[in-house]
Amino acid sequence: MSVTDNNIISSFGTISEDKFKVLSQRSAQVLDKEGCLDERITKIVRQLNTLSDIVTVWSCSGHTEEEYKARGSEVSENRREKSHVIFCITEKGFNHLKLLSEIIKEYIDDFANTKRSMYRPHLKQLYLRWCFDDCISDEWYPVWEIELYGGNFTKVVREAKQFWDYLYDKIKEVKNNGYV
Repeated sequence: MSVTDNNIISSFGTISEDKFKVLSQRSAQVLDKEGCLDERITKIVRQLNTLSDIVTVWSCSGHTEEEYKARGSEVSENRREKSHVIFCITEKGFNHLKLLSEIIKEYIDDFANTKRSMYRPHLKQLYLRWCFDDCISDEWYPVWEIELYGGNFTKVVREAKQFWDYLYDKIKEVKNNGYV
């Protein structure tokens, strides 16, 4: 399979402008729906979407043990909880990865290490299947994920909230200083 095949959008972790427009419209629709996003993560999702050439496609702030029990779900002692935001970028937005990497490193150096936190944010690339209106295609597209993953439900959710707030503030700060 070559890079020019229809099933490959990019080999460098970016999406086309056309795909970006479709995902941006979908993201805007979700953000407009009341209660569609968990309030613990809404602020950072909105902030990431203010950066040019970046669009969020999925997020979850994680779930506390109490939230699982309230839904009637069984809680296993071995369960590991995850808080994450998944987003896409265009080629012009590639510089955002450097910014996000720097903020994550700063957070780990300044906060996670000093607080002896066991939950550290990670930035990694994944591929998702193109799926709209319950129609799953053979097309895959590259996404980037920032995640915190760990053991204790409530601790992961609490520390993730601190990280998402930190990331929000740092993005706001660099934007106020002229970053586009």
